[in-house]
Amino acid sequence: MADRLRESLGPNAVANLGGDLSAGGDGPDGAGWPVGLAGVTVLLRDRGAATSSVRRRRWGELHHLIDPRTGEPARTGLEEVSVIATNGLEAEIVAKTALLLGPELAPVYCAAFALAWWLSP
Repeated sequence: MADRLRESLGPNAVANLGGDLSAGGDGPDGAGWPVGLAGVTVLLRDRGAATSSVRRRRWGELHHLIDPRTGEPARTGLEEVSVIATNGLEAEIVAKTALLLGPELAPVYCAAFALAWWLSP
């Protein structure tokens, strides 16, 4: 959805939908759109970013991210994954999948499908 919204805003725009982001064009100063990910600011041009986390949307020990293998809230050893990819949709897919894969497989998966990533145990 972030990709569609950004495209409708024009060639030099950013759309941030609460964790799913799409940035197009050179940004406000020509260096890219400043985006905060994992405590650092990166400049994005024609890229997407997404963060998947179990730190929010919690109800006690339960959270919103369901592991499709078990049908239960995911318990993978990772709490948050942030990803930069070629567009917002790819970033969201990679971030969620990496979080579900856990700390052993997530780096290999991200190396294959993301441009950059951050993992938080």
